[in-house]
Amino acid sequence: MGTRLRGVAWVTFLGQPVLAELGGAAGLRSRLHPAYRELARVLEPWLYHEERGRGCFNTREDLLRWERRFID
Repeated sequence: MGTRLRGVAWVTFLGQPVLAELGGAAGLRSRLHPAYRELARVLEPWLYHEERGRGCFNTREDLLRWERRFID
């Protein structure tokens, strides 16, 4: 996945490349007021999209809807 993220969850770890592009912890903190939707929008450029469905997803569209659940 390189510098891509799977998405926002109850714990989201950011590596140095992504965090640096956001201006470090202080830069990220300045863009957020605690909420999954805000964090998902800020991190959207680094969102990784699975190529095929996992387990409970019947279609690629279902998977994409799940991956973007806090963005759309």
